[in-house]
Amino acid sequence: MVVLEKLKLSTKLLIGFSVGLLIAILIGANAISSLNEMSEQAQVLYELDLLGISHLKEANINLIYMGRSMRQMMLASDAEGREKALAMINKATVTLQKELAEARKTIFREENKKLLLKFEAQFDQYRRNVNRAVTLLEKDGFRAGEAVAYISSPEFIKVGNDADETIDAISKIKEEGAGKTAQALAALSKKSRYISLILILAGMVCGGIGGLIMGASIKRPNDRLRNSVEGLAAGKLNNAIPHADYNNEIGVMARAIQVLQNVCRNMDNQRWIKTNVAEIASRLQHAEDYSGLAREFMSAACPLLGAGLGALYLHEGNELRLLGTYGWRERKNLNLKLALGEGLLGQSALEKQPITITNPPEDYIKIGSALGEATPRTVSVLPIMQLDELLGMLELASFQPVSERETELLDALIPVLATSMQILERNINARRLMQEAQERATQMETQAAQLEEQSVEMEAQQAELLKMEDWYRSIVEAANAMLVVDEQGVIILCNPQAETIFGYAEGELAGQRVDALLPSWAQADAQARLMAADDPLKKHAIMNLNALSKDGSEVIIEVALNRLPDSGDKGACTCVSVRDLTGRGETPVT
Repeated sequence: MVVLEKLKLSTKLLIGFSVGLLIAILIGANAISSLNEMSEQAQVLYELDLLGISHLKEANINLIYMGRSMRQMMLASDAEGREKALAMINKATVTLQKELAEARKTIFREENKKLLLKFEAQFDQYRRNVNRAVTLLEKDGFRAGEAVAYISSPEFIKVGNDADETIDAISKIKEEGAGKTAQALAALSKKSRYISLILILAGMVCGGIGGLIMGASIKRPNDRLRNSVEGLAAGKLNNAIPHADYNNEIGVMARAIQVLQNVCRNMDNQRWIKTNVAEIASRLQHAEDYSGLAREFMSAACPLLGAGLGALYLHEGNELRLLGTYGWRERKNLNLKLALGEGLLGQSALEKQPITITNPPEDYIKIGSALGEATPRTVSVLPIMQLDELLGMLELASFQPVSERETELLDALIPVLATSMQILERNINARRLMQEAQERATQMETQAAQLEEQSVEMEAQQAELLKMEDWYRSIVEAANAMLVVDEQGVIILCNPQAETIFGYAEGELAGQRVDALLPSWAQADAQARLMAADDPLKKHAIMNLNALSKDGSEVIIEVALNRLPDSGDKGACTCVSVRDLTGRGETPVT
């Protein structure tokens, strides 16, 4: 019945039709077989017996013709009559041999084969006797004396009679065989009718039983599917749907109901998952620090996941720091910090892949309550990731493997937890930065007040320096010819009197090298005298030099050198006082 229930409806109908068709085929096959057998036996009857009898009768007749033609030949009065009789003898002989050859093909019974051999021997003897009689007749000049005596002799007659009796015996045997074949044909026809009747009755019985079985094989699985649909409508989403493995219409309906069941179950699971995820996410939003976040998450998620133990770690640098636990009784067995790669938790964090072990050893940590404790059967460690960045690790232990629905809930909670940890980290950093910003603002206000006081002081000092600079500039401009030269020999300052002595316009002399005021032949001597004068033990040096004005004429001057203190940005400079000894400028300068 189970095998029939698994068959397709078309197959069942085909089987039902096939049973009737099979019975019809059997009846037809029986009829055809009987007809074939009857036809074969009729063919044997015709070809082997009737045709054989016909050929044997014809051979027997020709044997008689030979004897009659022999007597006509003896009684013929003329040559034409004798020749005609001889021709009849020869024709009868040939015809008998031909008919005998055809009859030989129909001989299949052993006793007929023996009789046929006997007849052939007798016929050969009879033919020799006929030939002898013809020879005797021809020998006597066709007088019938000796020849007639020979053919009338018992020897000649006995051979002919024996041959005739033998061929008659063969014919009788064939006639008896033909009769038996006809009786067999009648018996076969009766048997065929009897078998056909039995097949018809058997077909009716088998068809009725087969119809009842086929009907039951269709009704029973339909009833089971109807009960499953009624249970599904009543909210029994976890009941097994029968016949889903059937490869027929029932199986298609069962699988369709399974799909509907899975859809309903998934909708119920999704509703349960989304409700709990939304509730846990709402609770995590109110956490102000990592401890509060861990406490809220573990207390809300672990009961839903069926976990008896839980721990949440934060990833900091190359370490994992414990944030909170669920269900722990002994804190001394819990590591507050773990390095990456240390233990199962550290290895999972290093590889960023979840790890689950089942059936841990009995000395593993226990899940305990007031009534007792036991070793968990499943331990899972899961990395908390956000965009390939490790934020923390979650470890859970339970007595039972995590179901598919709990796994989906956990998969939905991990991103929520990761997002909450990132938001909390940003909030903590924002509070820290705000506090630092407030401290810096206070410091900046204090520094601003100090800078304002310093700015007032610097403005006063700058005003004083400007006054001093104007005072000194007035002194320099009022003095006689003066140059200020830096360490590279570049004139950085000069007064109008010096520009007048050397014939330069106002502001034209500043920026030029002091070597431009000396002729080429006097530069080496002047350089040596200046080097000799550049003695740090001497405060002042005075010398006479030949100078060169702008128009190329030479001017004899007296030069007084005075080393100025280092000004910082200009370096060590030299003040050069010039007096024109040729009378172009004023006398001595300071």
